[in-house]
Amino acid sequence: MNATKSPRRWLPWTIAGVWIGTALAGVIATRVHPPTVIAASLNVRRLSFRTNADRILGPGNEEQLLVSGVRLLQIHMNKSQSVDIGGSKQQASELQIVGEPFASCSFYQVRSDGFDLNGDSVLTMGWDQAAGERPANASSFSFNVHGSLKGSLTSQAAAGALVPGFTCTRVRVNGGLPGEVESKLSPQGGDSISLTTFTDSRLDFDLAPQTDIGDTQIPILGEIRFWQVEPGTEDTKTVLLAGENKVAFENVHESFTLDEADLLLIVPKSDFYLRRFVVKDGIHLSLHGVVKEVRAGPGAGALETHMPSLFDHVDNTKRFWAVILVVVSTVIGFLDRVRWLANK
Repeated sequence: MNATKSPRRWLPWTIAGVWIGTALAGVIATRVHPPTVIAASLNVRRLSFRTNADRILGPGNEEQLLVSGVRLLQIHMNKSQSVDIGGSKQQASELQIVGEPFASCSFYQVRSDGFDLNGDSVLTMGWDQAAGERPANASSFSFNVHGSLKGSLTSQAAAGALVPGFTCTRVRVNGGLPGEVESKLSPQGGDSISLTTFTDSRLDFDLAPQTDIGDTQIPILGEIRFWQVEPGTEDTKTVLLAGENKVAFENVHESFTLDEADLLLIVPKSDFYLRRFVVKDGIHLSLHGVVKEVRAGPGAGALETHMPSLFDHVDNTKRFWAVILVVVSTVIGFLDRVRWLANK
């Protein structure tokens, strides 16, 4: 009798172990948040991030482009033009312009071919609705770079009141004294301009209606905070704008939307990209990659994680077999209590 009853003596402990183990695994699975892939679609007025991209901004036509932090500018004109250097006019077709600290140049009616970056750089993009006398649907776009830039511009043919030209301040022209220089470029276009900036520089674009500016496949290093700290305070303000603001977790087919007043924090793990951005009524972002954390909330002290748990990552088949295991252990326990097995 003892030999037949001994195995049954362990049956309640086995059933209890299954229940406890299943419950413990469930608790752990709901509290652990493994890295996962996200696809985010956001509309913002400001974005700052670190990148190791070699090149930034795609080709585009610019009615006006202001470059602050100009270190070196080389201009080749198709034919000699009248150049105003510190109030003195002279004819020239080749110019070498060396900038001093805080030197800046404005270019008119030019086409940019994109800009090369040197090593890791911190980029800050900003968008503002036009004010003053400009058209209501016009806007401005700024691009701050902590890291040097190299780029090339090509003058475009004159179009009505839009005439190609440039103006620079705090520069030396062809080895002369520091001052200002101003000149029109060839009216038929085709003049070439190469520029290099100091370590900290800024590009400002005046965006006319129908102007497109953007880029794709920009790697992002480090966390991204979708808020800004007000100068002179520790107050945080959102940078989200009205529109579609959504984060989707691809592996679990879940997503959440953000109010334009929310703050958002994304911490990449690896292979995270600004897949595309377009400037139009804000900076429209498409982000994609593996992240360690996604937090959102109404304030910096009230951010909550939205990361899927390990339980969310378990597919339906594995959940099904886990439920079957619990059901079977329950049925066996019930049958044992009514001694159905003993009667067999």
